[in-house]
Amino acid sequence: MSPDSDMAHDMSQACGMMTAMDTNEDGPCRLTALAAMIPLLAQGRELTLPALNRLVYFSDVAHLLRHGQTVSRRPQLKIRRGPLPRGSFEARCAAIRAGLLTERWTERRFEREASYLATAQASRLEQRFCAEELATLSAVRERLGCRTARFLARKAHESAPWRCGRFGFPLDLDLARTDARLIAWLRAEGVLPPEGNG
Repeated sequence: MSPDSDMAHDMSQACGMMTAMDTNEDGPCRLTALAAMIPLLAQGRELTLPALNRLVYFSDVAHLLRHGQTVSRRPQLKIRRGPLPRGSFEARCAAIRAGLLTERWTERRFEREASYLATAQASRLEQRFCAEELATLSAVRERLGCRTARFLARKAHESAPWRCGRFGFPLDLDLARTDARLIAWLRAEGVLPPEGNG
């Protein structure tokens, strides 16, 4: 594990581990929203961990802007290589245990990097979300899933919640409501509808 992935894991532990399963592993409806949305975002394309975390971030931001709440229902933490949703490590482990997500490790520039791909079973997770949440996740996956982790990091770090946040603490995602550049970019990417269309 690289120092950054160690740090992410330590941060999720330090910020209070929340179980990724509501009770036991008996079906996709028992997964928390975060554990269920991770495989849905990783459908059809293998994603590195930083890219996956940033897709979760933009899903939460986009859904908050349109519908007033996040999809994951988890705080987004400002840490190195973040944003990182609280409980991310546990959520990924739960999705892997449930057979909904595969994890692959590769060596890159003298450090190991994890990447994730949803299994065919991931489509079962759609029942976990309402139609509006599914539309947000689909838009983020289709419009931003092809972007590099570096590009997504730059966009996340330009956003008001990140710029105004303190390291080691949850981000105030409500600041996205007044971030005109972020909103314009999400509209241009097709993640949010054009102005005046909801």
